[in-house]
Amino acid sequence: MRTDRWLMIAIVVVLAASAVVFAMKSRTPALRGRPDVDSSIGSLSLLVIGVKGLDTSIVERLSEEGRLPNITRLIEEGTLAEFETLDRGLDPKIVWTSLATGVSPENQGIGGTRVSPRGEVVPAPLVPKSRTVGTLWTALSEAGMPVGVVGWPGTWPVEEVEGAMVADYTVYYLERSHGGAPKRLVYPTELLDTVDPLVVPPGVYNRKDLAHFVNADEGLGLEALIGKGYEDLATAYAADTSMRDVAFALTAELPLEAEMVTLPGVEIVSQRFWLMANPDQIDWENLTEIVDEQVRGQIPALGDVIDRFYVALDEAVGELLTLAAEDATVAVVSDHGYDRLTYGEQGQPRTGAHMYDETGFWIMTGPRVAQGVRVEGRSLLDFAPTLAAAAGIELGDQVEGRVCREALAAQ
Repeated sequence: MRTDRWLMIAIVVVLAASAVVFAMKSRTPALRGRPDVDSSIGSLSLLVIGVKGLDTSIVERLSEEGRLPNITRLIEEGTLAEFETLDRGLDPKIVWTSLATGVSPENQGIGGTRVSPRGEVVPAPLVPKSRTVGTLWTALSEAGMPVGVVGWPGTWPVEEVEGAMVADYTVYYLERSHGGAPKRLVYPTELLDTVDPLVVPPGVYNRKDLAHFVNADEGLGLEALIGKGYEDLATAYAADTSMRDVAFALTAELPLEAEMVTLPGVEIVSQRFWLMANPDQIDWENLTEIVDEQVRGQIPALGDVIDRFYVALDEAVGELLTLAAEDATVAVVSDHGYDRLTYGEQGQPRTGAHMYDETGFWIMTGPRVAQGVRVEGRSLLDFAPTLAAAAGIELGDQVEGRVCREALAAQ
């Protein structure tokens, strides 16, 4: 019987490896509470929450079950628009830059090509300084609206804005643990003392801290959460709580009028626990007897991790919503969802971008946004101009995307 070596090795590692503790300076963060910054509540006129890999079908299912009250309320009060995403093999920095520019990769300086000094056509660098067009945050800055940009992919090294910018979670903690220059991670650098204690490494969380994501009384219980399973869940949790807390702290430190924050945890959790949540997609015939037994012990304990993480995400969204004024424009946007797991010619599961489906979506609310509307067939490039129209800002003539008029209320 042919053995699916990749899946067998991955599962054995999950069951046998011990968790990696990341080597950043020692900190003792609060596990679930956010910073006490109540003075900033309700001050933002624009709030954008990016969620990497948020899947519409999972959102709809959990909303129907009443488990996502904050996201459900946004859908009911505004517009949900599904869009065709960019090539799913593209680097996320490219995709998220296009979400912020409304311009295709080949025309924005990031993700396309350029002509080298030798006259050769070469890939464009994936750094902000190579970007040739404006973004939502540059438009806000030019309009005199101080903006905080937290964890948006493709913003490292950070750039000057009217407000503040903090690099994405993974880059931030890796750079800090290896002595990276603060000026590449935080703008202005004077905010480092505020931001640094809030960006916590995954290793601060142990299995008990993550127990609320696990069916502790089923199967292997918490014993199933070791190795890469533990490491990735801890990373996802640390990433989302860190970016959430930084977003709150910036509104307390600065007179921000807008904020754009990205939460990467759903993407990390979906990649790691997709098989546990969808056992019908496991190639059972190619598992050895011992691995088969181990997997069947893990599924009852870890099968609900993704759903429970969505619930935690909804709580984070609800907390972030308290930063927005009553008449604010609010958006939640995802770059892609997930499809069925497929297998390659050698019987190996095709993970990573191979798992993505071809659609993303945004939810938008605000005084200029239509209520209770659902739109399909849009382009990822339409998000930035539609948000700009809803928020009353100008993006410039370089934008390729089109304003989604169906998403806007009659004026």
